[in-house]
Amino acid sequence: MIESAASQPQRLYHFTATTFALDDIRNARLKIAQISDLNDPFELRCMDTSGRNVRWAYDGWREECSARFGVLCFTENWKDILQWSHYADRHRGICLGFDVAGEPGKFGKVTYVDKKDLPPETPDQGLVWHALTTKLKIWEYEREWRVFTTLKDEVWSDYASKKLYFADFGKALVLRHVILGFENTSSTKEIFDLADGDVRVSRVQLADATFELKLIDCMKP
Repeated sequence: MIESAASQPQRLYHFTATTFALDDIRNARLKIAQISDLNDPFELRCMDTSGRNVRWAYDGWREECSARFGVLCFTENWKDILQWSHYADRHRGICLGFDVAGEPGKFGKVTYVDKKDLPPETPDQGLVWHALTTKLKIWEYEREWRVFTTLKDEVWSDYASKKLYFADFGKALVLRHVILGFENTSSTKEIFDLADGDVRVSRVQLADATFELKLIDCMKP
């Protein structure tokens, strides 16, 4: 579970495949991404490691952090066509809208930069948060927010053939909206049956006059 919230909740969105989204709703939890799951090879590599022995020391620190910490990844923008393509099974998946909150240093926006930072003399947990929320500007279109969390209470997955970690829904992670992709074929009845009564359910449609996505709200059967 995410720790007690210290900030005002932000409405943020998480793209995923339909199977995983339905599992998330059914079990009231969201999978925590391990560093090895993330698609940017420069995750936790925002520091200049060109100095003597710096790369060796930094790689060891990164490996240790990857074993201990994970992130929940969100975006401000459910309308982003590329993210539907990359993270939601080419528009066949689902986007989950949450009210998300957290403590400073564990929840916030990703910062997008042009060049690497100089490494600190003594790495600490603050450096982990900084490294997890610093990415190259090429990723800026994702408008990403992250929650930084410790990996614990693992669950073995036969499907993934590895240990998985989850954050339970709660005061700091409240499901508010389920958005079915343009190519999604899920039954809205199934979504309403799984979700709490206050959750909004919508389908994506393509705008007629522009290259934009729009929402059509679904009525509960």
